[in-house]
Amino acid sequence: RAASAALACLMATGCPGDLPALARPSPPSGDGMDTANSTPYTRGMNLEYGPVKNSDGMYAIRKCNGAAQPNCVSTSSTTRLYAPPFTATNTDTVAQAMEEFDIAIKSIDPGVSLVDSEDNLPLGGMYRRYSVPSPLSEIDYVEVLITASETEPSVFYKSQASKTTIIHISMFDTTHNLFPPTPWELNAAASVGFSITMFRFVIAFLVSVPVSIGLRYVPTALGRHIYAIVTGFALIYYPFGSGCFHSLVTATVVYAFMVLVPDSCGILAWMFAFPYLIGNHIYQASGMSWKEGNLDFTGAQMVLTLKLVAVAMCRQDGRRKRQQLHAYGESKKLESLPSVFEYYSYLFSAGSLLSGPFFEAKDYFDYMERRGDWEGKIPSPLIPGLYRFGKALCCAAVWMYFTNRGLNVDFIESEYWRHELPLVLRLASLWATVVVYRFKYYAVWTVSESCMVFSGLGYRKTDEDGGARWDRYITSHIRQVELNPSLADTPRHWNICTGLWLRHYVYERLSKPGDKPSFFNMMVTQLVSGVWHGVFAGYWLFFATSAFMFQASRLLYKYELHWDSKWRNFLPWYWTKIVMTALVLDYAGSAFMVLSFHESLLIWRSTYYVGHVWIAVMLLLGVIMPPKKSDNTKNKKE
Repeated sequence: RAASAALACLMATGCPGDLPALARPSPPSGDGMDTANSTPYTRGMNLEYGPVKNSDGMYAIRKCNGAAQPNCVSTSSTTRLYAPPFTATNTDTVAQAMEEFDIAIKSIDPGVSLVDSEDNLPLGGMYRRYSVPSPLSEIDYVEVLITASETEPSVFYKSQASKTTIIHISMFDTTHNLFPPTPWELNAAASVGFSITMFRFVIAFLVSVPVSIGLRYVPTALGRHIYAIVTGFALIYYPFGSGCFHSLVTATVVYAFMVLVPDSCGILAWMFAFPYLIGNHIYQASGMSWKEGNLDFTGAQMVLTLKLVAVAMCRQDGRRKRQQLHAYGESKKLESLPSVFEYYSYLFSAGSLLSGPFFEAKDYFDYMERRGDWEGKIPSPLIPGLYRFGKALCCAAVWMYFTNRGLNVDFIESEYWRHELPLVLRLASLWATVVVYRFKYYAVWTVSESCMVFSGLGYRKTDEDGGARWDRYITSHIRQVELNPSLADTPRHWNICTGLWLRHYVYERLSKPGDKPSFFNMMVTQLVSGVWHGVFAGYWLFFATSAFMFQASRLLYKYELHWDSKWRNFLPWYWTKIVMTALVLDYAGSAFMVLSFHESLLIWRSTYYVGHVWIAVMLLLGVIMPPKKSDNTKNKKE
């Protein structure tokens, strides 16, 4: 019988330092103590777990991301993958393991003291609660539960800390669920190395496929709206618990704007929904949490924010004159206020908040009422739906296979990658790692795309005879992203539906109808995209870099316009552009993966800032030798 203990903390005001990368550390040797740091945890490549001393000589339970957020470790449950447990050694009983842990934790600091204990729990478990001096508050509480196991030790528990015995709940807390994890869920999550929120998300995500199929067969419009609301809310409540009530708060406020001030409801939605999302990002430190394999409602709130802004802007457009609108705004405007059922149905719509994609309210209402392309009988979506679902499984297999074999964020953050590999291998492995990382998104988005197809919402009628296409809302074009000779063209094929939203609700609206968008429009759009993703520096570094990256690519295209066609289409030059695009894109994309400003600069410096050098050279060349203006716009795509 093996005994183990898992340790985690919940600081009252946050934790200092850097959040460790996601990895499985080696079990401690000897007496289970890391002698270099006098903690009961292991220390590995770029990893620090457990109570450690910071630069001020004070102890903290675990070093975390520096953002002000109280739940630097999951407030619901942990696994070996997320909070690697302290493993007792040279012991055969729970009591011996608890005694060893007690000695280990008390050796960290004289101020550690036992404040509560309980024995004879199920599975022979023993519980202890310790108070630990904290550099950020008066005291932290650490809870530990040790149970016996016939297999690999794994402990799930809830860990909370505050200055009082009352658990502090803030307006952004997203951790409470009326359906606590069951033993089978905990065991299944541990077997695949998922946190419980990640495991539940995957279950809900897969269930959303048959739910979407069911939506197509509800006979009445009202029935479809009710079905969408009930199933959609259930699918997000299962993994996210009380976090899903954020959707009700923001949705209700924005609907009030649409009722009371329809002429300005779009602007007010921007002013309310976006700051609310940013508040969630800051409180949850969502990027780092996702990086470690834990999910919260912030991801769903991101999709919801796109919908809230879009539906409110479309309602605002419905109150304006045609000459005040861009062509797209004219085509999607809402001339009447959606009913409450229509509005909430659009927002929840059978699990679409789990991962998107974004779609327009007018298209959705036409679909639900069977108007326009959906009037009459909708062709069978079985073959195109199964094709997309199979494609998603293949993408997931690629991501899991190569990630588990080392092409992951830990690798490019490692000292080995930065100092041991030659430059060519560093660049090649950086490219491969970011490509593998994207396959996770391809998998998730393609499942979402299959839901759109199975429900019928992805249907597009192409002719009077009923010719069918299923590409109304496509999430990505993998080949055009990975093998594109133009950086400026790449965004058209990546996260297409979000790109559609950014183009029509940010980029175009920064200019008056008829005016040509400027570089300022591009820069603001990229920064909005960065803030929408989260408040971590890595997001902003990537999207700010990409604005200049796209501008440099446009310059190259303008130079090519004056070349002879045989040189523009010269095969070696074509493939050189593909390699260059992939290299610069994935160089910049590494910041999106690691999130930390410090780690992003370390990676870029290790590659001698190759991406920024290329961008700077192209932009400087455009200043010194600007491309000639051309009247030939026949093949111009930009």
